[in-house]
Amino acid sequence: MNYELILSILDIIVLVFVFGFPIYGFNLVINFIVSFHHFKRVPHSDKYTKFAILIPARNEAERVVKHIAKSLVNQTYPREYFDVYFIVESQNDPTIQRALKHDFYYFVRPPISPDRRTKGYALQECIDYFKINQIKYDAYMIFDADNVLESNYLEVMNDMRQAGYEVGQGYRNFTNCSENIFTSTSSILFLYIMAVTGQARSNLYNKISLSGTGYYINADIIDEAGGWQFTGMTEDTELTRYCYKNDIKMKITTETQFYDEQAPEYKVWHNQHVRWIWGYVNQGSRSHTHGVVHHNSGKFKRFMSQLEYKWSFIPFAILNVVVFLLAFIHLGFSITALVNGEMHYFYTFLLRTLINVLALIGEFAFIASMVIIKEFRRTKFTLFASIACVLTYWMLFLDIILAFLDGLFNKNKRREWKVIPHSGNIKNKKAIKQSRVKQ
Repeated sequence: MNYELILSILDIIVLVFVFGFPIYGFNLVINFIVSFHHFKRVPHSDKYTKFAILIPARNEAERVVKHIAKSLVNQTYPREYFDVYFIVESQNDPTIQRALKHDFYYFVRPPISPDRRTKGYALQECIDYFKINQIKYDAYMIFDADNVLESNYLEVMNDMRQAGYEVGQGYRNFTNCSENIFTSTSSILFLYIMAVTGQARSNLYNKISLSGTGYYINADIIDEAGGWQFTGMTEDTELTRYCYKNDIKMKITTETQFYDEQAPEYKVWHNQHVRWIWGYVNQGSRSHTHGVVHHNSGKFKRFMSQLEYKWSFIPFAILNVVVFLLAFIHLGFSITALVNGEMHYFYTFLLRTLINVLALIGEFAFIASMVIIKEFRRTKFTLFASIACVLTYWMLFLDIILAFLDGLFNKNKRREWKVIPHSGNIKNKKAIKQSRVKQ
């Protein structure tokens, strides 16, 4: 076997993908640079938006829903300009008692078939209820039961909407980012989406990447789409794609925060990854009403924003999959050389295997370090959690590969929407403060 030729070919592949990354991954480099640009603060408005706050909250424990309920009670925004709806599946759901305690509303979903279990269908049914009963709102705001809002959240969202932004989201922070490696790595991922790509897109294109909840959307946009059409495993990315396609003006802000809980257990963490990766894969086959193109941008800017969004994940995925595969290829040739008794090539390929593995770990360590440094002032990662996350962030990428394979060989998991359990155990002191009712 011509090991020298094999080594040369593999070296060329490494050079092409690693040193060519700034070319095919230019958007990631630009996003990271632009994300450091300070946001332009939107002016305060004396006009008010009538918000419908929608919270899918199926059988949530009292210790979970009490935090978001109390943080909504704490809002500085005039109470008469927002209504809160907890969306449940049974008249016996304990969440209803918390809703009634604070004079909030609740919406009980009609009997649910197995293919309508996603959060998107819960939102669709509630919004359809508004339409049937001619209940009018200016905008819908979406939260999860485990969220906690800063007291000025609705006020800042209103300012953004009155400034002309049709979709807006606050800064996503976490109630338990330093709990363990699962919560830490998930927090870093969402911080990257929000604080790097999200802030860059907001600055460059008036677009953002919706992740999870905490966002509002103008009611007329949903009407134009023929109702809430975003019902897949990842309704947030479906809605993001729709907003890009129809040139809807979006913004993210750091002027206010909402907090959410990250999964502290591997099984739940992995199930989330299965849902995310297959929701992302399957959404391409889902079609929605074309709606109305809003023409907020020129043709070139709109083209560039859509190109950047479609291309954003691909360079990163290509680089890491190639490095990951190269590690296995080098390891395979190392074992072959060992079997053939060619110890020089055994050690050479083994060393290349180690270099590939360390490069992969090092890349993720660098990303985690940059995100932690950039966002430390807001997230307050502990020193131990920061070090642990830097060293273990690569595990998230590995589990996403495992999640893809899990869904590939288990077809039911590709479309199976599982409820993510919440503990309501808030470890972030700043978030705890927001969930205390004013005296």
